[in-house]
Amino acid sequence: MSGCDRPPVFDVPNPRVARRKFLGGLLSATAGLSVAGGGSAWAVAVPRAAPPPPRPALGVRDKSAVTDLVAGAGLGGVAAWLVVDAASGQVLDAGGATQPLPPASVAKAITTLYAHEGLGPQFRFATQILAAGKLVAGRLQGDLILSGEGDPTLDSDDLAALLAAGGQPVGGVAGGFFLYDGALPRIRAIDAAQPDHVAYNPAISGLNLNFNRVCFEWQPNGAGGYQISLDARAVHHRPVVDMAQMRLVERAAPLYSYVSEGGRDVWSVAASALGKGGTRWLPVRQPALYTGQAFQALASARGLALPAPRLLEALPPEALLLARHQSAPLPQMLRAMLRHSTNLTAETLGLKTTLMQGGDRPESIDLQRSGQRMAQWLQTRHGLQGARFVDHSGLGEDSAISPAGLVQVLANPGVAEVLQPLLHEFRLEKKMDKTKVLAKTGTLNFVSALAGYLLPDGGRPMIFAIMLADVPRRKALPPEARERPAGGRQWANAARHLQRQMLARWVVRFSA
Repeated sequence: MSGCDRPPVFDVPNPRVARRKFLGGLLSATAGLSVAGGGSAWAVAVPRAAPPPPRPALGVRDKSAVTDLVAGAGLGGVAAWLVVDAASGQVLDAGGATQPLPPASVAKAITTLYAHEGLGPQFRFATQILAAGKLVAGRLQGDLILSGEGDPTLDSDDLAALLAAGGQPVGGVAGGFFLYDGALPRIRAIDAAQPDHVAYNPAISGLNLNFNRVCFEWQPNGAGGYQISLDARAVHHRPVVDMAQMRLVERAAPLYSYVSEGGRDVWSVAASALGKGGTRWLPVRQPALYTGQAFQALASARGLALPAPRLLEALPPEALLLARHQSAPLPQMLRAMLRHSTNLTAETLGLKTTLMQGGDRPESIDLQRSGQRMAQWLQTRHGLQGARFVDHSGLGEDSAISPAGLVQVLANPGVAEVLQPLLHEFRLEKKMDKTKVLAKTGTLNFVSALAGYLLPDGGRPMIFAIMLADVPRRKALPPEARERPAGGRQWANAARHLQRQMLARWVVRFSA
C-alpha cells in the first residue's frame, strides 16, 4: 500500500495571501518541414498551406535505426515512433508514425499549450472567504462563504494560512457556513473505468483540496484490531474529516470498496491486508464538502465555531471579501504538473481554459466535451487533424494521437519556447551524460509514451515521439486487476528501457 506520509511537494513558492479583516499528424509521416525564420530554440514551422512536396520516405522496415531494438524488447502490441531533425525538419527515423495511440500523460504537454495560450502566463486561481452580512463587534451577522475557482494545488496548509490572514478576528458567525464550487463543473471521477480507490483518479469541482485525496491511517490498537483515522493531510496540518469514513471488514477481496452513503464517502478495507500499520491516499468524491470540513476543523482550532458546511448554488452579489488565497502563477503550476504528472491540475486547467475561451456555463461542460474543444483548438491553432481527447490528463484510454501528430505540434513555431523551460530534463547513459532530453512521459497499464526534444551535446537537436501500446491486453484487464495487473510492472520497465535505447541509438546515428 502506498503511503501519504510525504505529501506532494511542488517546485513553486508559497502562494500569496491577500488580507482583509479575518482570523489572524505531421502532414504525412515523412512530410517536409521548414525551419522558422529567426528566433531561438530552433523552433520548426509546419507549413499551413501549399506545403512543399514530401521528402522520400525512409524504408522503415529495412533502414530504420531502431527496429532491431523494438523487436528485441518483445512488448507485443504496437510500437510507433518518429524523430526529425529540428533545424531542417528532415525525417531521420520513423515507424508507424501516423498510427493514433493513447498518449497517456503525454497529453499533458498538449494541455500545457492549451492553457498557456488560453489563460495566459499571469493566470492564478483564487480561493476566497466571503461574508454575506456585516461584522458587528467581531461577530458576522450573516453567512460565511468559502468560494473557490478550482485551484488544484490548494492544500490544508493554505487553508490555515487563509484563516490566519488578517487583522481583527471574527469571533462568531450568526448565519450559516456555505461552500461555493460552481466555477468548475462537478465531476465524480476523471475516468470511470479506473478502480474506485486509486488516488490519481479523484473528483473535480470548484473547491479542491490536497489534490482531492484523503489520508487513511491505521495503527494496531493492542487488542487485535486497529485504530483508524481519515484526515486532510498536508505538511503542517492534518484536520480530521468525517465526510470520508472507513470500515474494517473480514474478506479476502476486494482490498477496498466504495459507496456513497448519506452524503459521505464510505470505504471498506480488508482488515487482513493492513499488517503492522501505515497510510494510504484515497480519492475524494465530494471535494467541496471535504474542503469545507477541513476548513471548519482548522477554524475550530483557532477558536471559531462554524456550523456544518452546506453547498451554495450562486454567490450573493453583495458578498464582502474577507481574505483571498492565490495559487502560484500558471507557468509554475504547469512546470509542477509536467514534473509530477498531477491529473487534477491538468483537468482543472483544461476545464478552466475551455470555459474562459468558450463562454460556457460550467454545468454545460464535462471532461469529454472539454477534451473535444482542446482537439478542435489543436486543429485550428496547430493544423493537426485527427487527434482525440476525452480528458486533459491522458488518464482516459480513448484519447488518441499519433507520433507524427505530436512531433508536428512540438515542431510548430513558438512551442519549444513554451515547453522546454517547463519539461522535465533527464540524461541518458553515462557515456552520453551531456545529452539532454526534455520530454514528457506517459504511462497507463500496457501503454507507454515519451515525446519531446533530444539535445545532444554539440550535435544536432531532434524532436521525437515514441508510443508503445498493447491496447488489447489493456482492454482485457478485469476491474479488480487494473491497479497492479500481472506483468504490468515488467512491461512498463521494458518499455522505458526500450525508449532510452532508442534515444541513445538516435544520438549515435544522427547527432553528427
